[in-house]
Amino acid sequence: MSASSNSDYAKMRQFQRFEVSHCDSIGGLVPAANSSLQLSTLGMGGCAFLSTSGEPGFVPPKEVLCSIFSADSTGVSEAQFVVGNLIYLRPISLGNLAGFQYGVKFHHEERIKLRGIVEKLEDLADQGIVLRV
Repeated sequence: MSASSNSDYAKMRQFQRFEVSHCDSIGGLVPAANSSLQLSTLGMGGCAFLSTSGEPGFVPPKEVLCSIFSADSTGVSEAQFVVGNLIYLRPISLGNLAGFQYGVKFHHEERIKLRGIVEKLEDLADQGIVLRV
């Protein structure tokens, strides 16, 4: 995916997203996934996961449960289960590897659960630890 198409897509989003794939203090997973999915972006409205292998049967439209957490030096400080819809699956290039990006849009009533974690992300972005995307 080109940088310009990423930028165009980000402009269409209702909520700010943050790049969290390299952030030790924010993480997430999809309990129903058979393979390891890595949380790559997160915002109040949704998130995206990356995988180097396809997840059979994990294609849109599909309702999914995501576990999103923040951690500090003492361990997990907040964890939330958030329900949303898998709205896209697209092939991507991960350096020398091919992979897939899975996009999830959280249900409107679920978004409030992430307020604390998103506030932490805003602070981390202000400190230059995570990027706004």
